Amino acid sequence: MREPNSLAARVLKAKYFRRTDFLHSREAYSASLTWKGIWEARYILQAGCRRRIGNGRSTRVWEDPWLPGSSCFNVVTPRANGCEVEWVSELIDDVTHSWRRELVYQLFSEYEAQLVLSIPLSWRSLEDDWVWQHTREGCYSVKSGYHVACHSHQNPQQPSSSAGEFRGQILWRLELPERIKVFLWSAYRDILPTKENLRKRRVDIDNYCPVCGEMAETGVHVLKDCQFARAVWLGSQLNLRVADMQVDSFAEFFDTVALTVDQRKLALFGVVCWSLWNNRNDILWESKRQQPQHVCEMAVRFLQEYGEAVRHKCGTRGGPRRGEIKWEPPDESHFKVNVDGALFQNSKEFGVGAVVRDCNGEVIAAMSCRRQGTLRVEAVEAYGLRGALQWAYELGLRKIIVECDCAVVVQWLGSQHAVLLSELGGVLADCKGLMDRFNECRVQHVRRAGNQVAHELARRAEYIAGDEFWVEEVPDPIKAFVLNDMA
Repeated sequence: MREPNSLAARVLKAKYFRRTDFLHSREAYSASLTWKGIWEARYILQAGCRRRIGNGRSTRVWEDPWLPGSSCFNVVTPRANGCEVEWVSELIDDVTHSWRRELVYQLFSEYEAQLVLSIPLSWRSLEDDWVWQHTREGCYSVKSGYHVACHSHQNPQQPSSSAGEFRGQILWRLELPERIKVFLWSAYRDILPTKENLRKRRVDIDNYCPVCGEMAETGVHVLKDCQFARAVWLGSQLNLRVADMQVDSFAEFFDTVALTVDQRKLALFGVVCWSLWNNRNDILWESKRQQPQHVCEMAVRFLQEYGEAVRHKCGTRGGPRRGEIKWEPPDESHFKVNVDGALFQNSKEFGVGAVVRDCNGEVIAAMSCRRQGTLRVEAVEAYGLRGALQWAYELGLRKIIVECDCAVVVQWLGSQHAVLLSELGGVLADCKGLMDRFNECRVQHVRRAGNQVAHELARRAEYIAGDEFWVEEVPDPIKAFVLNDMA
């Protein structure tokens, strides 16, 4: 699929699927054992492969799997009568290298439109490519393929959108108590003791939801589809309209949310799920019923108290504390560029902030920019890094050190070509191309406390109408952070 011009690919195509592609090929009569073995494993690729959008010229909007976050990667929104849009390239503005938002919202449901707008686009005219959804790097691995096969055998009627390198693995990295992580993992694997699961184990009970008393109690019903759960999600800080999310399991629900929120909000999502389950248990065993708003408030309060307890515990340990981490000036021959991104969930926009300083800590220039798009946190950081590199080059700087507080993006930027198959591959390729223009350019990771000025500039973008730039100064509210770095 990725090497269609190789000898093996050309021979197999000429013999077994001349007029179609491998994913849509049929089992051939009296085929060789080699082809039979390859074809039998085709369902694994169907469950995990999708198109990575470059210029969009070779990906069909309505037929090809290219939409992240959906179970089959295909567009579900019905095609409108008279719609002439065929290729993904028609949804992209060739001048600004961005999505044509009005057209996207016109063609797709709001949920799928947000998924489309969450796909990062490169400034280069990269070709579309096949990527493996279940690894971060976008490359197929035997381990991830094995997990997809296991998941498919356990759920033969359900397409696998969460196998291999499960997005569900993200929950183990959330800053939450272990009991909540175990609960989320149980919900993810659909092994919670819901009434429907107990009946499958031949426990003689009714299967009605104890909260609403109307539908069969499954994991996805209790945590998403129940009317009480819908009221909780809509009233929470996440403001999720879960009724618009077309998912069949909690695993797909979790994966969809994980694509659109940062780690902090995903942790809140986990606590709200846990609170919904506790409310269900209170109703079932103690006949205590909470109001949706009370469940939301308890979730927020629990997360705040847990965060304070963790910070207090970390503060008593050895090692550098948050207040002890400072920005460090570069040597005399370099300038240091600090960059950060910030998500604005309520407005479906994000901000980028950057500042350039010399060896004395003096501000050379600063910027604060606001952009439209519903992106993941890594994508926002990558966008910010790309914009900061372009801005630094336009300022005439040629020897720079760039600091970013997103370790994942810095790690990917330092890796080899394999990572360019990931969702952010095009943006990372742009960054590497920009870095090659400088005489010297190094990108390194810094903790948030050492990147505070850029962070505040990124947050400030939420309250500005467009882009703002400063030369040899910063806005008054940011000056205190600059002075703190030099204290």
